[in-house]
Amino acid sequence: MNMATRNDNAKDFDFEKIANKMPLVTVIPTRKFNEPLPSDCPELGTRWLRRSQSTADDEERCGLDAHESNDDKIQRYFYAGRADPNYGGVAFAYDASIDRREGDATPFDSGGLCRDLMKPSNLSDDENRKLVGDTKNDLTEWRKPFKEFLAVFFPNPRDYFHGRPRASAKWGPPDLPARQEENTEFIAWTWEARIHEPHPLLDGLLFWAAPHESCRRLKEYASESESHAFWQAPSWIERLWNTEHIDLGPIKEIPDSNRLPPDTFREFEKWIQDRLFGK
Repeated sequence: MNMATRNDNAKDFDFEKIANKMPLVTVIPTRKFNEPLPSDCPELGTRWLRRSQSTADDEERCGLDAHESNDDKIQRYFYAGRADPNYGGVAFAYDASIDRREGDATPFDSGGLCRDLMKPSNLSDDENRKLVGDTKNDLTEWRKPFKEFLAVFFPNPRDYFHGRPRASAKWGPPDLPARQEENTEFIAWTWEARIHEPHPLLDGLLFWAAPHESCRRLKEYASESESHAFWQAPSWIERLWNTEHIDLGPIKEIPDSNRLPPDTFREFEKWIQDRLFGK
């Protein structure tokens, strides 16, 4: 699978192609694959993955909870091209077909904005809601403004992963986090996508990554039907195992913390970049 977008002179980039090929990534807790696995393919959504109270509070502060019913609430969050180990140890990268889901996207982490984890950090709740609302794009259309965003803030789009945006760039409202020079964390310029309906785990899945123990467990499930004819492993597990993936090796939590090391998904994100820019 080749997603390279660099042209022959190695200087110009096709930002439209990069934007269209940028995978949406979600990360889930490793424990979901240490629990008994469902017989049917699970869906990315609150029924399987739940919603924490802190997430619900963030959605209220950001004005993202104004939906007609519980069925229409945000089901899952994604980052464009990035995997954050703060949310778990198993990462899934999806192609653009997921854009057909009902949802929306913003050019920053909405929860990070409303929890003052980035500049501007002096906005009122109403101002935060306005900034989210003014920069929110429908999920079916988000890649066009994302292309413009990349071209303006990251003339070399590799810097979206390894650098920082050009704070002097004139795109979006003045309070846009990417325009604040003080911001140094990727959540300030990484696009966040939110789906409002459950999404089957395997639909549009490009590749995934998990710690060694989770990979070992999945491999055992996937091969069980071959070694024990009287028991048939759930077919979705076999399909998942046969999808391109990375064994991240043994991963230990940071001492005195429930979090994984910040470089947990370095190899996973390298796969994304290799597919976008070539090796």
